[in-house]
Amino acid sequence: MNVDYNLLYNFIVIAKSPNLKTASQRLNRSEGALSKDIAKLRDRFNDPLIQRVNGKNELSPFAKTFLPKLQIIFNQFEEALLPKEYKASDYNGRLKIAINTHTLEAYGYEIYKNLVAIFPQAQISVKSWNKHTEQSILDETVDFGLHVFNPERNKSIRQILIKEFELSFITSKDYPANNIEELKERGMVRMMLPGWNDHKHIINDKLNLYGLNLKKQIEIESYQTALSIVLNSDLFMLAPVEFAKQSEGFLSLPMPNYDNVSDLSIHLNVKSNLSSSPMCKDVIKAISNALR
Repeated sequence: MNVDYNLLYNFIVIAKSPNLKTASQRLNRSEGALSKDIAKLRDRFNDPLIQRVNGKNELSPFAKTFLPKLQIIFNQFEEALLPKEYKASDYNGRLKIAINTHTLEAYGYEIYKNLVAIFPQAQISVKSWNKHTEQSILDETVDFGLHVFNPERNKSIRQILIKEFELSFITSKDYPANNIEELKERGMVRMMLPGWNDHKHIINDKLNLYGLNLKKQIEIESYQTALSIVLNSDLFMLAPVEFAKQSEGFLSLPMPNYDNVSDLSIHLNVKSNLSSSPMCKDVIKAISNALR
């Protein structure tokens, strides 16, 4: 009989935990996902295995016989697989995070460095946010996502504020602009962020409402490429002031004081039922320090 190794491992953790919430924290998986694991094992063995009785986990007669046999098999490495409590420095499992391209290019190294400092043994994977990331967070194949706040995000994903930025117009020092009227005569490098402005130009639409119509010259996803274009031409772009300060050769021109039009905030995206987990708090700490 073929049985998924991970299902058996998860069953041991659940059976040894006082409740599903504790097991969820130890495994860094949602209670819903663990419930599905138990359901698969119940179908496989045609047995209830474990049930809640008077507020406690109660093993079936079959499970009481089955569990010790499993523990013998896992005994040699049980301590590594079944930590009594979560500790970031000891966590050696997966830590997969998707980051929007602009933040990744501007702060990727600092984020990586801080994650490694807090999770020295974790299997860290960092990738760019794409059109599948939101669903991957819901499926728990991606643990965390870092992106600009999106009011249209799935409500099962919690967006936790990490940092607020102020946008400004960025030009090359070789092609300065004294005022916005001068910018209207130039072309703009419009930044595209998958997962935020794929289908609408959020900031530009707001500016248009105030009569500030800017000419688009090029749309681009890569932040570093956009900087290179602006640095070597009279084109300009919209970007957080401190992003541009990280590179030489740029000037920033403040945006008009329209209602919240220049505000931009970065949020950690995590499945709602995992947002209060100890791991989530440690990831927030690592990324917040990186974006200071």
